[in-house]
Amino acid sequence: SSTKTFATASPQNPSDLGVFACDNAAGYYQLNGLGDGTLFWYRAVSESLPFQIGNKTFTDKQPIGNSFFVGLNDFRGYFGAKNKKVYSGGNYSNNFGPKPIISVAAPMVLDSALLYISQSGKLTFTVETPNGAVLSSKTINVERTKTTTDVETAANLVADDLNDPGRMYKIGLEFPAAGTYYIGIDFADGATIFRSNVGVNNIPITLGPDLIKLTGAFSDSNGTIVNAYYYFYNMLFKSLGCASPNRVAVEVGKPMITQSGTILTASFADNYQWYFNKVLIAGATAKTYNATASGIYQVEAISSSGCTTKSAEFNYVLSGVSPANPQEIDLKIFPVPAAELLNVSFDIPKKENIEISLSNIFGQSVFQRNWVGIFGKFATTINVKDYSPGSYILTITVGKKVYSQKITIAH
Repeated sequence: SSTKTFATASPQNPSDLGVFACDNAAGYYQLNGLGDGTLFWYRAVSESLPFQIGNKTFTDKQPIGNSFFVGLNDFRGYFGAKNKKVYSGGNYSNNFGPKPIISVAAPMVLDSALLYISQSGKLTFTVETPNGAVLSSKTINVERTKTTTDVETAANLVADDLNDPGRMYKIGLEFPAAGTYYIGIDFADGATIFRSNVGVNNIPITLGPDLIKLTGAFSDSNGTIVNAYYYFYNMLFKSLGCASPNRVAVEVGKPMITQSGTILTASFADNYQWYFNKVLIAGATAKTYNATASGIYQVEAISSSGCTTKSAEFNYVLSGVSPANPQEIDLKIFPVPAAELLNVSFDIPKKENIEISLSNIFGQSVFQRNWVGIFGKFATTINVKDYSPGSYILTITVGKKVYSQKITIAH
């Protein structure tokens, strides 16, 4: 026998998170962050529906306790008619052709749905673009759930069974990006499926801030049908991609500036504008800026909506000291985000005095400690369990060199 080992990636929390109150639009906020997928923003940690979606977006929703919560690919929700009893009636058939029209605001997967079947067989569902390109497909074996004898009421139409309980089936259809899609259907081995066409008057159906929307079903002969509900009941949608292990609290603050040598780096945002001594620096619109003179620097985060938020003043002193790269001292900081204890370790090649400090997004120092005459391997822990969730700057001064790194605290 042989043994195979597979490496799997652990789900990651989003990073470079920032919520900035707009300086030029009271009551509006920029919402920024990075992650392998889509960020979903919530007003409470336990909310089921996000109020906003996106890695660089904005909102006029007001935070609770000065914080929003964000998850990466963590949406999970039911959508559509809960069951066929929502409507007054319908039929089973093995040759329905209309294609449900589904719009999603982020990459999604139709994980499962309640189907009603009068004859067993195989059904193939396809995700298609409006111009007919097939993006994905799934074939499932379906079994009869109808409890009464089939009675044909018209050609290829079987009468409704009010007591048909249906069955939840794993579907697994992927919608790869935000957009509008058609779901095609193909029948094999005698399979049939139910659709409601009596008392259907609630289409379009929308979930959340246009997170998912059903606008009808497309028919080659009849166009968009809105007086019938096709195939999928009690649909379970999930975000496409690996979900973060927990939602992270992000406190409202200002963009942050960190320093590595002469390079100043801003918090993640959509667009940037740098200032020196309160004067705009022409052409300085990147995330980083190479500071060539001592003085007061600020960066303005600019969203696609035009919301602007300026950072606190950053006092930069130009010196002849070579850039302080954290790799020089093999700096290690973990875990990030930290909940209770933040571990800090690094190497000191010669005897030096050390200072370690932690500042919040407003530039206020929340921790500072000094050591004298330290060399060799150095390690310490910082108890952060009583600090508010959010972003902080960890600054380590070794002799005349300064190293800084952004960290996140999440409880």
